[in-house]
Amino acid sequence: MSSFTALMKKLESSKIDHNLDMIMQAYQIAVDSHQGTVQTSGEPYIDYPVSVASIVADMGLDTSVVVTALLYESWSDFTIAEIVKRVGEDVAGLVDWFNRLRICPPQNLNHFIQAESIEDRVVKLLLPDLRHRSRHVCAHIKP
Repeated sequence: MSSFTALMKKLESSKIDHNLDMIMQAYQIAVDSHQGTVQTSGEPYIDYPVSVASIVADMGLDTSVVVTALLYESWSDFTIAEIVKRVGEDVAGLVDWFNRLRICPPQNLNHFIQAESIEDRVVKLLLPDLRHRSRHVCAHIKP
């Protein structure tokens, strides 16, 4: 079973009423964006955003955050206006904020979060992203 199929099954059985059509649309955008791209491990790159989306789903977050998890790695391929057109303003705003947060130097992160009044869903998305990245890095460190 593919990781996306597992994610969709998880979302279908969730207590939260997710917009599965929007999630499938976001997945297709991400697949198209990452076509032919692989991680350093050799795994298809699309597995990374799907893994983060799965963690987000486990956290019980809404459709917009699941869609953002699938799309934030594709942000450089699209303008915010294109994201608004494809999946709406809420997701476009989350993608924009998340990517601003990701480029913030760690020593300024707390100040940035407080000063910019970042929505808590963006911060909640940062944690699964960091969790996935740390798992991926640790799995490939040679003892």
